Amino acid sequence: MEVGLIIKKVVMKTKIKTFNGQVINDDVEKSGIVVINKNSGGKVITNKDGYFQIGVRLNDSIYLRSVQIKTHYIIFGSSFLS
Repeated sequence: MEVGLIIKKVVMKTKIKTFNGQVINDDVEKSGIVVINKNSGGKVITNKDGYFQIGVRLNDSIYLRSVQIKTHYIIFGSSFLS
């Protein structure tokens, strides 16, 4: 199942930036989706509204996983983090 993702903002904290996002889908439960930074190993879980925050660096990859959705990947390139 496809899931939409809204990117709220990326806040700079030294070389690590905070990625704020929201999972958007009316057909699945938005809470409890695991968001994992493949590079750092950081993990967070979406709240009841699908919102999450996770630290990222240049060229990090995050993925969203849940039994109810297809896994989605995001790679943070220089244009994405500027």
